[in-house]
Amino acid sequence: MNVDLGFIEWCIGGILTVGAAVSGYLYSELNKADKEQADKLAEFKTHVAATYSTRSEMKDLGADLKREIRETADDLKDFIKATIKP
Repeated sequence: MNVDLGFIEWCIGGILTVGAAVSGYLYSELNKADKEQADKLAEFKTHVAATYSTRSEMKDLGADLKREIRETADDLKDFIKATIKP
């Protein structure tokens, strides 16, 4: 089976080959860029979660500290009242 390709068929084949190679390269670069952005987004989400967690924990710690100070002050008042009898 001997197939003679004409000039037009040869040009179309070349264009399709080059087009496939360029498409593959662009697809590869696009996937690499998507992966980089996904990694940056994951890092940012971790940073936001850690920051929110720290702030939330600090608010809880502040509330606990205020409660403990009030309880200690009340205990001290009760001790003073029990110790000093008029």
